[in-house]
Amino acid sequence: MNKCGEKHPVSGMVFDLDGTIYSGGEIIPGACEFLSKLQECGIPVMFYTNRAHRTPEQIARKLQGMNLRVSEEQILTSALVTAHSLQGKRVFCIGEDALVQALEQKNVTITDDNPDYVAVGYVEDLKGTELTKAVQCLTDGNAEFAATNLDPYIIVDGKRVPENGALTAAVQAASGMEPVVFGKPNPAGLHMVLQAMNLPPEEVVIVGDTPSTDILCGINAGVRTALILTGVTSARQAAVSEAEWIVHDYDDLSSRVFNKGETI
Repeated sequence: MNKCGEKHPVSGMVFDLDGTIYSGGEIIPGACEFLSKLQECGIPVMFYTNRAHRTPEQIARKLQGMNLRVSEEQILTSALVTAHSLQGKRVFCIGEDALVQALEQKNVTITDDNPDYVAVGYVEDLKGTELTKAVQCLTDGNAEFAATNLDPYIIVDGKRVPENGALTAAVQAASGMEPVVFGKPNPAGLHMVLQAMNLPPEEVVIVGDTPSTDILCGINAGVRTALILTGVTSARQAAVSEAEWIVHDYDDLSSRVFNKGETI
């Protein structure tokens, strides 16, 4: 039993961010109260985002500004997973400072001189010269191709904006090479989360709004899954999802996690 006295409780929870905890600059209704309940019950929480252009510190500040009690140690990004996977390598990197910093902290040498890998992460202002160099490193040298994530777009102010999947596709088309993807749905990040939580996968639930990344990542890692319909997925699309739970909102999720007879 946990502090709230539930039978067979969830032992840990992992949350996506965009579309799950917040939408743009607004917190999803009910998210704050649900996370507070988890804290009261002593259930550890981590956040795992495919976005690679912000550091955990920057993300923590954003969440704290939404009145969430969150530390940067609770946040994992696809940039951190990529850096963990490429530690000690020589890498030509397309990405924002958050990805570069993550790589350097894992003793990665950032270089365009015969790199081991070309790593592509989201960048707001992509230069044609960077694309050209990335393709040349892949086709003229022995570099392998990596991407932080393949999310095709994000929603900004209600409109689609190209994300890293679109940028990676350009390099893939020009080089003829397919990247290894370190973010969701690759289970590597969730394996890192499980190690940090020191919990078995069957006692952890990942909550996300995207079947092809969040839910598939959970399935690949053996973690239980909850698809929440607060983001990009409609109820009709959710009907064919492999998620264990399909929940409309945080009230629905709370009834699954905390109410008698529905707990894990």
